Amino acid sequence: MGLHYVIIGNGGAGTSALQALREVDRDSEVTMISREPYPAYSPCSLPNLLSGEIDGECVFRFDDDFYERFNARFLKNTEALRIRTRKKTVELANGKHINYDKLLISAGAKPITPKGMEGIDLEGVHIMGTLDSTLGIIDHLEGIKEGRDQKEGGGKGGEREKAEEEMKPTKVVVIGGGFMGIETATMLRKRGAEVTIVELLPRILSRMLDPDVSRRVEEILRTHGIELILKKSVKSIIGDMEEGGGKKRDEGRGKKRDKERDEGRGKKGDNERERVEGVALGRVKGVRVGGKKLGCDMVVVAIGVGPNLDVVAGSGINTNRGVLVDSHMRTNAKDIYAAGDIAEVRERILGNVGSYAIWPNAIEQGRVAALNMAGVPTGYEGAEVVNILDVFGTPVIAMGGTSETIGTCRKIVRDNPGRYKKLLLKDGKILGAQFVGDVRNTGPLYSFMKEGTDVSKIEDRLLDDNYVHMPDSEF
Repeated sequence: MGLHYVIIGNGGAGTSALQALREVDRDSEVTMISREPYPAYSPCSLPNLLSGEIDGECVFRFDDDFYERFNARFLKNTEALRIRTRKKTVELANGKHINYDKLLISAGAKPITPKGMEGIDLEGVHIMGTLDSTLGIIDHLEGIKEGRDQKEGGGKGGEREKAEEEMKPTKVVVIGGGFMGIETATMLRKRGAEVTIVELLPRILSRMLDPDVSRRVEEILRTHGIELILKKSVKSIIGDMEEGGGKKRDEGRGKKRDKERDEGRGKKGDNERERVEGVALGRVKGVRVGGKKLGCDMVVVAIGVGPNLDVVAGSGINTNRGVLVDSHMRTNAKDIYAAGDIAEVRERILGNVGSYAIWPNAIEQGRVAALNMAGVPTGYEGAEVVNILDVFGTPVIAMGGTSETIGTCRKIVRDNPGRYKKLLLKDGKILGAQFVGDVRNTGPLYSFMKEGTDVSKIEDRLLDDNYVHMPDSEF
């Protein structure tokens, strides 16, 4: 009789694990558990959905028969509450439980939200990071436009005021100047919104770029009309209830979108439903930043994500910031593995341990975990550390470490109009590389980084425009 594999999570790691399992075990039972109401979708495509560059169907990764083809039972809209390692069961929020022989925890990451922030529950506040949150932002943007279209003017003056109101862009405050915040702000601006980014640190993308490279990206954002408020935080979000203007959700618009979702790939998820249905707390009117009020129609919290450790609480599974695993993606608990954004792994360049939440890492970790679950010994070589961002058509790439994470190192810079390139080296090896506007040779440079190649003889030429890497060359 075959085994029963249970996979918590339906993202990159979970679906990759399912595919890898079926390569080596076609008969055993597989159950996938997802708290979201949708089949597998690509988080990487959510910014393009937000900007209007693609429609909702494009975010889904597989055909409708994916789970059937891979002979898996898919439990959507089902939350895994806790793991009982001794009983080898997963307890669900609906009161049921599922027994497992081998368990993969790939519950991913969850959006980081400011704790105790006043006004966080107002209508018009969105926590970026899921398909539901993205659809909620689109709903809100469309609702603001519909509301302006429905305003009635009185006489010529009223018609003029109506026209002026319709021409006003939606004002959005994005909280967070990291990768998610910059990407979200860029897409909102492409959609025609007036965007302000509020970032607590003195610069944006501080975990990804050195200060001089961050400044180049800041210049691009400002050129495209995005305002940056740095070294300050949003103290509270202001609603309109005190003015008697608090209203419930626009039922017509809400029901229309819900009907579209129900007829499509799934129903509205719990988080978005709780945030907008029947809300009587008032609507967003602004935020307080540095003692001043900044008016806006919408607030998007895009601070980032962190490992979703709720399901492992009290299980005895070892955690730090994420679930601790070995090179075979095994946890300390028998027959339990972890992969994806929830897992802490060693990265390939500096050897640091952490959660490296990028898509290729999740895919590979899910594959490695599945093969080991099925009895095929497979080692994980380490996480890739590559971030790629498109800022209004300008590519921004960061690979490896920053000056802060590396420490004392040699820096090589090429600064040209519209292009900025930087390498960080130590003992003749490339440990970090950052590019704005020019991405030539990033592939070979990253190969040098992963392989630990000594490039001391050619390091001054690596960023030259005419440098061509010959794979078989020796130096």
